[in-house]
Amino acid sequence: MGSFVQFWKQPQRVWARKALFQIHLWTGIGAGLYVLLISLSGSAVVFRQDIFRVYESPVILVEAVGERMNSDQIRDAAERVYPGYQATQVYEFPDEPRRAVEIRLEKGNWTRNRLFDPYTGADLGGSVPWLITATAWFYDLHVELFGGRLGRQINAAGGALWAVLALTGIVVWWQGIQNWKRGFVIRMKSGWKRFNWDLHSSLGFWTLLFTLMWGVTGIFAAIPDPFRNAVDYFEPLQRIDNPAPPSGQRGAGGVAQSQDPGANPQPPAGQRGRRGGGRGRRPQFKPRVGDQILRGAYALHFGNFAGMKLKVLWAILGLTPTALFVTGLLMWINRKVRRLPRLS
Repeated sequence: MGSFVQFWKQPQRVWARKALFQIHLWTGIGAGLYVLLISLSGSAVVFRQDIFRVYESPVILVEAVGERMNSDQIRDAAERVYPGYQATQVYEFPDEPRRAVEIRLEKGNWTRNRLFDPYTGADLGGSVPWLITATAWFYDLHVELFGGRLGRQINAAGGALWAVLALTGIVVWWQGIQNWKRGFVIRMKSGWKRFNWDLHSSLGFWTLLFTLMWGVTGIFAAIPDPFRNAVDYFEPLQRIDNPAPPSGQRGAGGVAQSQDPGANPQPPAGQRGRRGGGRGRRPQFKPRVGDQILRGAYALHFGNFAGMKLKVLWAILGLTPTALFVTGLLMWINRKVRRLPRLS
């Protein structure tokens, strides 16, 4: 019996399938904690742009009592309230001198963003709503693993492992032509071990494309620069001479840049940061297919392309890897316990 025919009828006896099963098993176990963290944090940050738009820093007007302190005096007052911290940034509002001043305080890896009374130096509370702080925390975990550039590189490797799990999983899922229907459904009346197996198998099959997509696009979301450089190489920028500003944007001072990598693909390294147009206007370039692909990949990864209903779906589906890890771990534990010698 040929290998293909044997895999079609009895895949459990094919050596290649056994090898891929071991790769799938140990990749899942080894990267389990990573998958768990990325899955949970990914679902948590799906709505981050909506949260950032809705919640803003509070505007607090204080009573003008006595003489208003200057920036250095406010900085000294903040450092007295938080010993050991250094006030690295002070945000004042010249148009409204009674408005509370925002101060960023740093101590090693710890950061505090606080509001202070510019007349008395009193601490008035946090300058960033807790929901924004929590969302930013989850985003930093999801994209950088709190490790900056190194964290992004680890995330890129994690995205590749995620894709390997998806591809090897579909091979392991196949149980032969006579039992192929087993991988689609969950038998509710079976024992917990069979139920756990069915849940893992069916979830893995029905969410295969999503899992594979998140793995591949996650590589770009983690390290976008190599992909941008590839676009620059294959599609050099072509500048548009004397571009007319789009309707509704004439006279605007500029366009706010998204902090999400991939939301606004950058020009080549040699042209980044240059201004042009003769009147302080940013230079305009012809659209490129590569930029559209990169923007689409980033939007696809986070679900930012079809409204709130799709974001809700993305948040729910984002928890699937967590369920796959838990059910897979239970199957592994059951196999280990079953192989333990019985004490007489």
